[in-house]
Parts: sequence; structure tokens; C-alpha cells
Amino acid sequence: MLWNRLCFDLIIFVGVVIFSWWLVVSAIIYFFFLYESFYELIFFGLLFDTLYGVQIGYTQVARPVLFVISVLLYIILARFKQYLRFYA
Repeated sequence: MLWNRLCFDLIIFVGVVIFSWWLVVSAIIYFFFLYESFYELIFFGLLFDTLYGVQIGYTQVARPVLFVISVLLYIILARFKQYLRFYA
């Protein structure tokens, strides 16, 4: 089971670099429902910000917009997962 999770993490990591964002986000949501606690969602949100972060305003510092979105998505999906009877 651990090797499956590591392989899926590697697939998503390669997907962040190669594929478009909507394909990677849909895979992350699928894997979120496949595993009990998929904390990698937050890590990949931070990775998205590191690779594709945009500077907002006049500063040269990128804001952690995608990281905050990934944390909110984790909270929302975890709450939604509690109300489902069956998943994956």
C-alpha cells in the first residue's frame, strides 16, 4: 500500500511539471478520495506556488495563493468526505 502511494505521488509530481493544472488537480482530488488522509494535496499546492507562483502587486515576492487554495480544498474535501457513505 505504501508503494502504491509513493508511485501515485511520483505520478502527481511529474504531472505538476508536465501536464496542465486542471488535469493534476482532478488527479489530486481522485487520490484524496482513494486514500484515508492525503496530506500530499497541501504539499503539491506549495509546489505549484513554488513553480508557477505569480507576483501580486508591486512587490517581487510571490504570494502563497495556490497554497492557501490547497489548504481550503483539503478542509472542504475532508468535510465532504465525512458525509459520503462510500468513496473510491
